Amino acid sequence: MAEADAQEGNPEAALAILDEALATADRTGYRAFEAELHRARAEMLLKRDPSNPVPAEEAFQTAMAIATQQSARSFGLRAALSLAKLYQSTGRPIEAYDVLAPALEGFSPTPEMPEIVEAQALLAELDETDEVKNVVPSRQRRLKLQTRYGQAVMWSKGFAADETRAAFARARELAAGAEKAASDSTPFTDNGSTA
Repeated sequence: MAEADAQEGNPEAALAILDEALATADRTGYRAFEAELHRARAEMLLKRDPSNPVPAEEAFQTAMAIATQQSARSFGLRAALSLAKLYQSTGRPIEAYDVLAPALEGFSPTPEMPEIVEAQALLAELDETDEVKNVVPSRQRRLKLQTRYGQAVMWSKGFAADETRAAFARARELAAGAEKAASDSTPFTDNGSTA
């Protein structure tokens, strides 16, 4: 119903329907489609006021967080794709890449979910921008260096040393914001030791 209202040029009515659906989800505790409702709400916010993308950006981020919490990867990919498009349209290719690359990981194209092909095409387009070409390899190098530093500290101070734990904690932080480290990086476990 919200999409029909939006197509008829009434994003306010569409937002009211989505807000009521979200309120119903809160009231009933049935949250299976909550991430998708937030994504659709973000789309309506953009249609209502394309010159102010901040509320839509926040709603897309909420959709992604809920999808992650619920392990609803397909809803997460849809929200990430929409947010990446927003970032790309506002001249932020690195942020678009950072949102889309991890969300797309592990998906294979399927006719039931055309968003996968669309996301792959957008990611390939982002890969070709100068900004992404310069930043992503730098992040990978930094992650490798931090991981190797953690290994060196572990070998000299031991795997239980505070410095070792701190070095590997920093490596995990870097890994969370970057592509996977290259194949010669040594994986690490939650206790800071190498696997």
